[in-house]
Amino acid sequence: MRPASPAPCEAAGVKRIALVIALVLLAAFAAEVWHHFVHFGARSKGAEARRTLTDLCLKQVALKTPVTRFKDLGITLERGNRYAYFIAPGGRLEERTAKDDEATGVQVDVEKLRSGRVNESLLPRPPGNGVFVAAGDIDGDPDLDVWSVSSRSEPPCTPVHERDDIEPGPVARLFQ
Repeated sequence: MRPASPAPCEAAGVKRIALVIALVLLAAFAAEVWHHFVHFGARSKGAEARRTLTDLCLKQVALKTPVTRFKDLGITLERGNRYAYFIAPGGRLEERTAKDDEATGVQVDVEKLRSGRVNESLLPRPPGNGVFVAAGDIDGDPDLDVWSVSSRSEPPCTPVHERDDIEPGPVARLFQ
């Protein structure tokens, strides 16, 4: 005797359910991958802030004295910076159109990037006393992307992402 096989319509129903489940999983995966692809450029721009903050911090550690003016560090930023850099509280930021020897930071290069200026009052952590802060709008919304680094942290001069400007992906939001 041959074993009984399921009726043709039952097998078709199971296949349809499996197909629907596979399509739902594939759609969720595609949505998450698309989100990461779209924001890849924005995340890569954070490398500018990490590199510059690390350079500023290491320069201050080498000088072994607190720095209150940007020119004291002897570092010149390239044009087209996406972030504003703060090394001391208060003071003024050097606009990218002219050199300012008394500046306590450097403003975003608004001539090249067409983004808004950054104000120190928007920072979650004040600069100064060995703490350097970078802030910028890298994806065109009102939120700022903020990085900081401290010469007194352990390990020293390791950049910390204080505020992320990029929204989590659609699947990641489900698990928050």
